[in-house]
Amino acid sequence: LKKKGKYNCPNNPNWRGGISSRYCVKFNEAFKNEVRKQFSNKCFICGKEELLLGRKLCVHHIDYNKVSICNGKFWAFVPLCSSCHSMTNFNRYYWFNLLINYWLLKYYSDDICLSNSLLNL
Repeated sequence: LKKKGKYNCPNNPNWRGGISSRYCVKFNEAFKNEVRKQFSNKCFICGKEELLLGRKLCVHHIDYNKVSICNGKFWAFVPLCSSCHSMTNFNRYYWFNLLINYWLLKYYSDDICLSNSLLNL
C-alpha cells in the first residue's frame, strides 16, 4: 500500500531517506521496564507518572542510536511519555544536547563538581 498525502515519504520532515536500522536484541521489554523503574516510572522531561497516563512510558534513546545498548551504552536511555517522545523526533541535535546535559547534571552533578575541583588543584 502506498500512502498518499502532503507528508508522504520524502515530503515528511522526519524522512531519513528510507534507511532504517534494526534494534539491538537487548532492547527488549525487560530492559525497557528496568529503565522505567530506574526513573520511578516518570517521564524524564515533564514528570508525568506512568500510572496516571494509563499506558507504559516510551523508552527513548538519548543518542538516537538503535544499537547503543549492544555497544555498552546503558546510560543512553530515558523514559518519556508519548507527548514528550514525539517532540524528540524534531530537532534531534537540540534534544540530544538538552537530555544528555540534564541527565549528567541530575545524576552525576556530585562527580562533575568533584572532577572540576580536582582540575583546579
